Amino acid sequence: MSIIQPLNSGQSLIKAEFYDAEWTIEATPQITDDGNIVLDMKVVYKMANSDASSSGSVPFRTSEIGTSILMNDGGTTVLGGIIVEDKSDNEGSVFGLDSLPVLGNHFRSAGAAGDIREILVFVTPTIVR
Repeated sequence: MSIIQPLNSGQSLIKAEFYDAEWTIEATPQITDDGNIVLDMKVVYKMANSDASSSGSVPFRTSEIGTSILMNDGGTTVLGGIIVEDKSDNEGSVFGLDSLPVLGNHFRSAGAAGDIREILVFVTPTIVR
């Protein structure tokens, strides 16, 4: 990700910084008297913010879900709701021909692409006896 920082002289300094995506899963289990499990869960996904260079915002976006679940020993549950969205804008042109009056538009292209994914977390707690 590139972050553009304006300088006092009116020019801009382009600085490339690299950030890793980070997963955090916190689980607090409690065993009930009847052998079931109450699981308090929190899942956090921290990723680079692709809009940070244009908006000047923080370089990270965070998605977070949390829940409390009553489960059977060895049962499986699925946590969903962490949405990861990637967007990109593409522009292209044929050098020289794109600046022709009237015909120049035929030698330019612009497009946008997007990808939306939902992250699912499968959890199977087991009581160790």
